[in-house]
Amino acid sequence: MLARSLYAGGPPGTTTAADLHTGAQVMYRGGDLAEAAFAAVPAASWCRTTGRAWRPSVVGVPTGR
Repeated sequence: MLARSLYAGGPPGTTTAADLHTGAQVMYRGGDLAEAAFAAVPAASWCRTTGRAWRPSVVGVPTGR
């Protein structure tokens, strides 16, 4: 929400509109990367503790063993 509101228009007298747009885009896209990292860490931990493998377990597909 902060990135969207900054993109729409920041507080008066802060900086130029171009700088606000650039900063808002970095915040918006960086938030996606951070969210993916925050999702990957618990998923990896869950796979380690339950003994699950990182390979697909599709029935009928050889696993290379």
